[in-house]
Amino acid sequence: MDLTEAVNVIRVFARNGTSTKMYTDANIHRVIIIIGNDFIRRTGCLKTVTTKDVAPDDATVDLTALTGFRPTLLRRAYVDQENKGDGFASVYLKDIEVIDFSAIREYRGNCNSSGTPESLAFSTWETAEIYPKAKYPCKIKFQWYTPFTTIVPGVTAGNTTLNIPEILFFEALATGGCATLQKNEPEHAAFVAQQMALYEKYINEVKKAGCMGAKVIRKQKRA
Repeated sequence: MDLTEAVNVIRVFARNGTSTKMYTDANIHRVIIIIGNDFIRRTGCLKTVTTKDVAPDDATVDLTALTGFRPTLLRRAYVDQENKGDGFASVYLKDIEVIDFSAIREYRGNCNSSGTPESLAFSTWETAEIYPKAKYPCKIKFQWYTPFTTIVPGVTAGNTTLNIPEILFFEALATGGCATLQKNEPEHAAFVAQQMALYEKYINEVKKAGCMGAKVIRKQKRA
């Protein structure tokens, strides 16, 4: 599905949506951005899995090579393989717990040990701090949302391909897209409520279909 088709879907299903005076392409582009990001965030329909090599005594993982990555996009991280001297071997450990950066600093202050990483925090958008620091060479897998296609309202070419498959995105646009476009128009209140309910139902259906499982992010509790 390209941007022009996405605009057309919303125009066809919205009330008076074909009016370019009431609804410019730029305004509909903004709606598509909102729905695209919301749909990816809530369903996990697009995923990227990136492996980062960690050397012994490394306490940080550089994520600058992950184009578009932000900590808010992370679903889970886990140690996939470890080399204790006889070659890399798979390890089956629970997900690395994502905690506050202040907790990582506290852990290191109390005991700056090495071992298999169990906790992770972000000191910057592109730097992950791990604890304990790696004792052996290991490979950490980061599973994260793929960001929605970048769209500049009124500027991006209509033939730009959107990265959410049409089989998933069409219904989201026809329901949530229409509701978002007309949510501030009292005369369409009943229609908006109906379409938003259908969108929420569709979101739940896609989530239940299973893409990536539950998001494994836990905040460190502070006293």
